[in-house]
Amino acid sequence: MEDEDFIMEEPEWDKINAEIHAEEQEQERKDKAILEQVKQQVSPTIYQQIQSEIEESGYTHDYRIVDAPKGDFQDRSNEYDDYFLNMWVDQYSGYFGDDFHGTVDIELSEGKYLRWSFSM
Repeated sequence: MEDEDFIMEEPEWDKINAEIHAEEQEQERKDKAILEQVKQQVSPTIYQQIQSEIEESGYTHDYRIVDAPKGDFQDRSNEYDDYFLNMWVDQYSGYFGDDFHGTVDIELSEGKYLRWSFSM
């Protein structure tokens, strides 16, 4: 095969980019809907703490509510005066060890957990 066989025409790239952008927008819409559900289930203080954890997680996506946590429990009992978040982290590093990805689970209520994926 010649190198010319691998060159994509400009309209093909535009179509691929548009599809990727549409998928990202749909995932963002789903993530916002899940966070809105969480906001209705917890106190404003706890929601603010969850938002803080999300902000510290790097690039986050794929929010969902699950029935059981995954990963290692994180003892956060000394971080907040009035409440600490029960949190589990399932984390992996990349080939060179300077990047991380995985999931974070935070307990919302008995048997319900907010999970999101992250990468740093």
